[in-house]
Amino acid sequence: TSWVIEMLRQAAAIREADPASSRGKLAETLVELAIHEMRAGEYGACQGDLGRATAVLEAGLAAHLDDEEWKALLVQALVLKSGLAGKLADSGEALRLARQAATIEFADRATRLEMQLTVLDAFVTQLDLSGDLDGAVLEEKKILGTMAGNADLFASHRLDPLLQSDALLALAQLDLRK
Repeated sequence: TSWVIEMLRQAAAIREADPASSRGKLAETLVELAIHEMRAGEYGACQGDLGRATAVLEAGLAAHLDDEEWKALLVQALVLKSGLAGKLADSGEALRLARQAATIEFADRATRLEMQLTVLDAFVTQLDLSGDLDGAVLEEKKILGTMAGNADLFASHRLDPLLQSDALLALAQLDLRK
């Protein structure tokens, strides 16, 4: 993992140094880097890279208001920041970031649902980390209800049908811990 982190840091530095480089690819690289840093317990570096990614994405969205990929990457960055804040026991910031991610709108129904599920999962994680298992169970049930209301997207494979089994497993694990 450490060599992956180092390679991603180098890739981000190259992209940042070249103004002609795609800002979207820079943000994507920073988000990927932050994921690996979080797994390695490098929370300070992760926080910094997510901050940089979010700033790049927010600036880019000013120029690309309707770009669904930029929006989806911003949701992912905000959810990661939310998870990091929760891990660092800052539940207020974690919930604020998840709520901010929830305000981003998508025209494509499948993308909208995928991002909605991502945000709901952030709420589940935060409630679980804060010890509110009942709240986490309720949010996980919202995820399952949302999936049931959009079963056609899973049946057509526009969204991965295995997400449903993942949500059921997560609910069962939460329920067993209650």
